[in-house]
Amino acid sequence: MPCKILKNEVVEGQTVEKGAPLVVIESMKMETVIRSPQKGVVKKLAHKEGDICKAGTVLVLFEDATETTEA
Repeated sequence: MPCKILKNEVVEGQTVEKGAPLVVIESMKMETVIRSPQKGVVKKLAHKEGDICKAGTVLVLFEDATETTEA
């Protein structure tokens, strides 16, 4: 199901805690907040506000002490 990026709640380089809001998306007229699966530093936002994304698309890339992970 495609979704639209309504708002990026973080910026690149920002440190976030597990459960912090990252991105607000809209799909089927419903807004959903995507939350951080981990504590870490946001390496890259994969999309800007207004972008349309497919299901399973990477939204945020993280840096952590051991490897880069994604949400």
